[in-house]
Amino acid sequence: MSRVTIILALLAAVCVYMDSVKAQDCGPNQLYRDCSSMCEPTCKNPDPICIEECGPPKCQCKENYVKHHGVCIPLSDC
Repeated sequence: MSRVTIILALLAAVCVYMDSVKAQDCGPNQLYRDCSSMCEPTCKNPDPICIEECGPPKCQCKENYVKHHGVCIPLSDC
């Protein structure tokens, strides 16, 4: 194999590893998103009106979960 191929393979492995590390750093009922929502749903506002624009990479609540006092809970528990 050429050096370039080996270097590219190593870079790909590092990227895959970094993505898995990011996902493990999220709290319960959260997912890491490279393109986060600019306005997260909450119990008080479960369906916020928001512009379709990528926010910074971060952990956000899973689908059908909302932020309540900093924790992601099922929308049905609001």
